[in-house]
Amino acid sequence: MKAIRIHETGGPEVMRLEEIETPQPQEGEVLIKIAAAGINYADLAQRQGAYLTSTRTPMTLGFEFAGTVAGHGPGVSSPAVGTRVVAFGDGGYGEYGTASADTVIPIPPELDFVHAAAFPVQGITAFQLLRESTRLQTGESVLVHAAAGGVGTLAVQLAKLMGAGTVIGTASSATKLELIRTLGADAAINYTEENWVEQVQAATGGQGPDIILEMVGGEIADQSLQCLAPFGRMVIYGAAS
Repeated sequence: MKAIRIHETGGPEVMRLEEIETPQPQEGEVLIKIAAAGINYADLAQRQGAYLTSTRTPMTLGFEFAGTVAGHGPGVSSPAVGTRVVAFGDGGYGEYGTASADTVIPIPPELDFVHAAAFPVQGITAFQLLRESTRLQTGESVLVHAAAGGVGTLAVQLAKLMGAGTVIGTASSATKLELIRTLGADAAINYTEENWVEQVQAATGGQGPDIILEMVGGEIADQSLQCLAPFGRMVIYGAAS
């Protein structure tokens, strides 16, 4: 099968299209014929050798992918071969990849492979941040930093669907701010402007947001604490800066 692999860490130039053996699912794993794969910040960090865990080369990149079940390892019998699924696993940049059976999720008929492939990393992260980490309650205000990114775009929409009150998204350019507005945010603020904290306060009636999802890091994280509502919750799930 064909796969995009790296033999050393570095920039895009280290990626190679190669012909390799189709992976064999091990105990508890599912083999998936891949139709689409997501590209995440974590993929870039892994390729650069800057991920949370060490990058072992040679390897096939890609954490999340969608496709059809092509086989099972020992101890696994479902989903059935041919089932359309999305998964968090290994080898997403190849024609076939493997994933632990407990991370393989059937895709509903109305969802295509391309959109499904964007779900495992960004989608579950956004959902867990709002439901489990911050325990969003109906009517609470939410500030989503980097709201034009993978997690951010989904967090803005999910916050609205889950009953949030005022939802604010931040970004660093006019184009991104317009995108945030189209996703349903009540306010879109440029966090590179000196008075962005004051703008957030104004958007929340002077109270500050009840929930802040923060992944920019650095000075933005410090300033976010300053505008958090009393007894509010801020979750830091990354540090891009």
